[in-house]
Amino acid sequence: MACIIRLLRALPDSLCTVRRRRFIAAALGMLFFSWADAADARRPFIEEEQPARRIFFRGPAQDNPTDQFAHAQSLQERGHLRRAGRQFRLLVRHWPAANEAPDAQLAYARVLEERGRLARAVDELDRLSELYVGQFPHEAALQKKFAIAERMIEERRGQWFIFPGFNAPERAIPVLESIVRMGPRWERSPQAQLMIGQIREEIGHREEAVLAYERVETRYPRTPEAEEAAFARARVLLDLADRYPRDQDTLDAAFTTLALTLQQFPEAENAETAASHLRDLHERRASMVYNRALFYDRIARRPIAAEIVYERLLANFPDSELAASARARLDELQEKRRNKDA
Repeated sequence: MACIIRLLRALPDSLCTVRRRRFIAAALGMLFFSWADAADARRPFIEEEQPARRIFFRGPAQDNPTDQFAHAQSLQERGHLRRAGRQFRLLVRHWPAANEAPDAQLAYARVLEERGRLARAVDELDRLSELYVGQFPHEAALQKKFAIAERMIEERRGQWFIFPGFNAPERAIPVLESIVRMGPRWERSPQAQLMIGQIREEIGHREEAVLAYERVETRYPRTPEAEEAAFARARVLLDLADRYPRDQDTLDAAFTTLALTLQQFPEAENAETAASHLRDLHERRASMVYNRALFYDRIARRPIAAEIVYERLLANFPDSELAASARARLDELQEKRRNKDA
């Protein structure tokens, strides 16, 4: 800049007007700074670890990430979980690009789990997956999530004095869904999806349980969980058919699902029980058709419509216990119609 000033002073008076001086100064300044930026661009970039900044004694305890991680681990080993978690968190905050940062984030989630902060631990595991993709043992994070989900299912809440508390297994559903979403090929993902259906069924969300069990069959068809999910889905549909005995669609869905399940898993342990339920559903479906025929026959007084329904029953349920009665009544109606036409 001093060179530029000396150059301006050496110019003739005709060029030394105020406006021209400003213009020349601006042009030379831009030239100078562009040259400086080009020189900096030619230098190789080297990332340097900045020393920890302590504000009111709340910064990291050490001056570099390696010592910081060792310090936090020592606190955890001595049982100072709250302090250890804070130091792990400060390491990630102050040195996010350090090699120790992914391990520190995972360790922080484990400390939260040990302290019983299960939901917060899951959030930190999700943050680990977002910030350090490919830089941490992904299977270890999934395993930790699965352990947290199991603990959420078994843990009782609201325990105080003589009150036993209550279970809230639905808290684990988002965690299990996250496991299936982030690790679809993980070995325990079929079990996680099966557990979603079991929890849905337990808390009374039967329609959602059916969908969850169906996902096990479609996503993991060659796993042991697929067989268990198939029979569980049939069980839930059977329960819905019992709750809504006049719903033809629910009854048909339960029968079809159970029949396909027995066809796919004929050697299952509960195949005999399932076959008994299938025969019962078969008779119930036949009974619904028979009752419809009786309605047209006895109440609506529409014999032709009754004949059609009786014939449908004999065609679809020839081995039903009601087939003989339907055949006898159909013969009577047809005989009356022939006599009337004659």
